[in-house]
Amino acid sequence: MRSHPSRSFYLAQLIEQAQEKKLAEQREWQLLLHYRKGLFGGYESEQDDPRFFMSSTGKTDPTAELSATLAQFFRMN
Repeated sequence: MRSHPSRSFYLAQLIEQAQEKKLAEQREWQLLLHYRKGLFGGYESEQDDPRFFMSSTGKTDPTAELSATLAQFFRMN
């Protein structure tokens, strides 16, 4: 089943707002997903199970993981 256009638009708005507000950089999000700052910048989660993440790059990309998590709320089966 395809997503309703208004839902897709709303999701895009949510993702944009999350990026504008830099929510993926917030301590709470990073603690929730066990992110630690790397020695050379960037982040990496202490979680090793790929099934833990919604995004294929979620282990090292908090922003991609937040976007994928928001998208999951709108996924229709």
